[in-house]
Amino acid sequence: MILRMLPLAVTALLLTILTIAPAAASSADTAAEDSHPQRLVAVEDTRRLNLFCLGQGSPTVLLESGSGGSTADWWRIQDRLGQITRTCAYDRAGYGYSDPARRPSDAAAAVDDLHRLIVAAHLGPRPILVGHSNGGIYATLFAERYPGELAGLVLVDPGFPGQQDYARYGLPPGRIAALRHWRAGLIDGARVCLSAVKRDGPGLTTDHPDCLATPPEDPAILRAALRDLYSRVPYEAANLSEFENSFGVDPAGATPDDKEFPRPLHTLGDLPLIVLTADHHPVPVPGFTALETARYWTVWKQGHDRLARLSTAGESRVVTGSGHFIQNDKPEAVLAAVGAIVSTVRGHRSGP
Repeated sequence: MILRMLPLAVTALLLTILTIAPAAASSADTAAEDSHPQRLVAVEDTRRLNLFCLGQGSPTVLLESGSGGSTADWWRIQDRLGQITRTCAYDRAGYGYSDPARRPSDAAAAVDDLHRLIVAAHLGPRPILVGHSNGGIYATLFAERYPGELAGLVLVDPGFPGQQDYARYGLPPGRIAALRHWRAGLIDGARVCLSAVKRDGPGLTTDHPDCLATPPEDPAILRAALRDLYSRVPYEAANLSEFENSFGVDPAGATPDDKEFPRPLHTLGDLPLIVLTADHHPVPVPGFTALETARYWTVWKQGHDRLARLSTAGESRVVTGSGHFIQNDKPEAVLAAVGAIVSTVRGHRSGP
């Protein structure tokens, strides 16, 4: 149980919060709210980002989704986080109910928009940022580029510098080629979906069902809303751009890692930081042996350990029994990590 990894005082406080705080919303309520726009915040002239907040208290927790994600990525857990403190999810430009992107959907744009949103929405001084997957890269870069503007950081099975340097994985050439082929396939698939949406619009359902795929366990109201969003040009355009900027290789062979991380990341000082690693983060292509899969996971864990070491207060945790979407598979691990950092921040504020 992940709570055993916390100091006893922190664990007791977190359990008290989760047990006695009244629920402002249920997970089903959150899913229904994710099926339509919430607060549209202007971040650049008239361009707006969709923001959805639950709960009360300080510091604010802000949820950053992975590639192609939206506020809907957090519907199973946001109401529970909202019982700890005010918790907000948002849609990056072009996704969900945010206005279309006006620039490439790369890390620089994501970090800049996030900073604009925090200021424009008055989310309070120094929020806690929670980043999942590729959103973990954005969250890490935000902490580096805006030092002193976050109270804490939780990275949920995050991306990291060097994750696309497959030569370091200790794999045979054929496996490395398979990973690179998978990466290129993501871009090709997104390109097909964008072309299909431009041509067919709502008629996409029949001809390209893969472009509209949604998790079968999501409530029907949310799945219908997501399918509608996936059939729109702004979403598919942002998705293609994000894939190109996250997984693409330029003619010279440079990956986005080379562009986004031309130098080692700066230290984050003593920023409260917890990195969560799924214990069975799957290799994205079939055919890997157990040993090759273990090597793949080991590189991920090493990358997460390096992220944790960016802060003198950093901690790296493995979440047993979880896949890549830890917030779905083991939500208690995310709740515990966020609760621990909230307690730390509040303790610092009330101290001498």
